Amino acid sequence: MVPLPRYYPHIIPSVAGIFTSLDGMIEIFKLSFGYRLELISKEVLASIQTPITVNQDLYKWEIRCLYDRNKLDSYYGLGW
Repeated sequence: MVPLPRYYPHIIPSVAGIFTSLDGMIEIFKLSFGYRLELISKEVLASIQTPITVNQDLYKWEIRCLYDRNKLDSYYGLGW
């Protein structure tokens, strides 16, 4: 693993202050989609992936979307 430059966290924002490598993201992907059931049960996966509250931010952003935004739903859940 290559260390990050010491100025990196001050210039590049991260989600919740977490930086990860591609290898780390692959492992989270495996957990998220049930490839590592010896580490996380289907019940826990279902609980963190269940929508809890509606997210209205989708309608505030001026981004081009291939789909009609009125037909899209966006939610927050527990997540990781």
